[in-house]
Amino acid sequence: MDTIHYYLLPIIDITLPYVYLHPTTFELVFKQHIDIDLNGKIDDYFKIMKTDDSTDYTVLRPIPSDMILSWSTPIMNKELTHLNVYAAQSTIRNEIITKQCIPIPPDEFKCHIENPNGINIKDFTESVYRLKLFRYDSYNEYVEYIKIKSTDIHSMLIEIMFGYKNE
Repeated sequence: MDTIHYYLLPIIDITLPYVYLHPTTFELVFKQHIDIDLNGKIDDYFKIMKTDDSTDYTVLRPIPSDMILSWSTPIMNKELTHLNVYAAQSTIRNEIITKQCIPIPPDEFKCHIENPNGINIKDFTESVYRLKLFRYDSYNEYVEYIKIKSTDIHSMLIEIMFGYKNE
């Protein structure tokens, strides 16, 4: 199967609403079964990319018709066992942290996940969820972009920029 790391933004848009922090156990809960159908979303992402004055359209490749995605689908390959994700700092995000009295410095919004079986969609979704400021709001806080900063055979560093609709 072709690598799916090219599709991380549409995947996170689909998967993020299917995870939540249980309010009494403080454990992340993932919906058992999800259908990740990228075919309907890809056209929307091409439109977004075209308005960004970007000429590099290789980020989204044609989706193989036999591609079936689930929580356990690797995001790159089985050898990718370390994932480091951090939230890009923005003025709006820093203002929200200050207004909400969140006692965590903005530069500490980072997450490291190890999976000896290979980093999968569930691991990636968990890392992004942990960086959110509003755990139960997937409408007003959304992932604006995902940028792979570096990668090698065993590890990947990703920057996540969150957007906020009501700020």
